[in-house]
Amino acid sequence: MVSDQREEEVRAFVAVELPEDARLVLGRLVEELRRAPLDHLRTVNPEGIHLTLKFLGNVAVSRLPQVTAAMDQAAAGAGPMEVELRGLGGFPNLGSPRVLWVGIQGETA
Repeated sequence: MVSDQREEEVRAFVAVELPEDARLVLGRLVEELRRAPLDHLRTVNPEGIHLTLKFLGNVAVSRLPQVTAAMDQAAAGAGPMEVELRGLGGFPNLGSPRVLWVGIQGETA
């Protein structure tokens, strides 16, 4: 007998929280974008703005503890990094963006 039940999944990614001053700057940008006539652009709450390091895709909820443990182990020796917000881009393009991104420069390796 084969079960038709699929395990619950979440869209997961590895991310770094940004310092408060960077979130404030990006929050002001979000507020400006909300006033712009961009039909297909959805904005986020500034509190949820983060630096995505790696998009993992759909991950089974039962595997999240393993993923979290692996990320904790990988980051154990990492210290703070210095980066600057640089540049703005959009997908599929800036003329008709569905997603906007802000680039970074600095200690990215």
